[in-house]
Amino acid sequence: MNLSTYEQLEEVDKLKGEAKKNKFLTYFNENKAISWIIEILHRKDLKCILPEGAPPFKVSTPEQDLQAVLKKDARKLIYFYNTPAGQNLKSLKREQMFIEFLESLDPNDQKLMLQVKEKKLPFKSINKNFLSKVIPNEFKKW
Repeated sequence: MNLSTYEQLEEVDKLKGEAKKNKFLTYFNENKAISWIIEILHRKDLKCILPEGAPPFKVSTPEQDLQAVLKKDARKLIYFYNTPAGQNLKSLKREQMFIEFLESLDPNDQKLMLQVKEKKLPFKSINKNFLSKVIPNEFKKW
C-alpha cells in the first residue's frame, strides 16, 4: 500500500517507544520529503518567502491516487524558502509554482504542506525532544 507523506507521519505519531523510533527512521531515510520537512521546520535560518495564509488552490480528491507525488517532488520545496533558488524567483512565479505544487498533491499532503509553510507539524509527538533523540546528528546541525 502506497502511503502519502502525511499518512507516514501520522502512522509514526500513533506508535510508541522503539517501534516509533524505527518507523520514523525508516521513513526519514526513504522519503526525501520527510527529511526536508523536518529540516524546514527546525532550521532557524530557513524562512518561507510566500505570502501568509493559504493560496487559492483546487483541493485534490482521494480518488486521484496522488500519494507518491510529494515524495517525488520534494525537491521543489527549495523554491518556497529563502534559499538561493527561492530568492532567484520572482514572487509571482514562486506563488504560481506553489499553487501548482499544492494542486498536484494528495489532499492530506496539501494540508501538511500548508502547515509546514507556517512552520507547524500536525503531529504532536514528532517534536524537538523526539527528533533530538532519534536523529541527533542531523538535529545538531539545525
